[in-house]
Amino acid sequence: MGRKSNGAVVFAFETCALDLIQATYEPRESPVDCDVVIAVPDSGMVVSLGYVTESGVPFKQGLIWSHYVGRMFILPTQTIRDLGVKLKLASVKAMIEGKRVMVIDDSIKRGKTSLKIVRLLKEAGTTEIHMRISSPAIIGSCYYGVDTPSSKELISNRMDVEKFRNYIGCDSLAFLSIDSLRKFTGEDAPGFCNAYFSVHYSVMPKEESR
Repeated sequence: MGRKSNGAVVFAFETCALDLIQATYEPRESPVDCDVVIAVPDSGMVVSLGYVTESGVPFKQGLIWSHYVGRMFILPTQTIRDLGVKLKLASVKAMIEGKRVMVIDDSIKRGKTSLKIVRLLKEAGTTEIHMRISSPAIIGSCYYGVDTPSSKELISNRMDVEKFRNYIGCDSLAFLSIDSLRKFTGEDAPGFCNAYFSVHYSVMPKEESR
């Protein structure tokens, strides 16, 4: 990810491409020493590819999803969501055994899938697990048409990052900061809704209606 002199945000697979269009690379947040980078498919794939291109850390397909199971966070009960994760997710031991692994995903809602991912990776023999999330922590529900959990169900609404890290059992956990999100969106930022991350709603909701 880079930025041009006019403030435009640019995404590129190679940092040399930023040089060609006279864009400046925007450094990543929360770096950590690791042996491989894996994505939570498919949501973390694009960010993972960008990270490995800039960092030089190899990408491995350490997790495999079944594409015949739908999105977990919109399923109606936790029992069904747990079953869905078991049916949908598998680790690839040969890719990650004995490795320090960085796991990248786009967001975390309830945290149950993250908990199971860490457990799977430990069972596969990883030596360290570092989770990086390419959005700020989601602490507020969406009341404008997106089907999301109520605020009280959102893990980051109830736990700070360190408590959350301890809960899922990984070695480190970091989210994109909301300041960086605003920086990347530039002058358009005031027009974007960030209530997911800030709970600053344009129209105050009635929580009990969720």
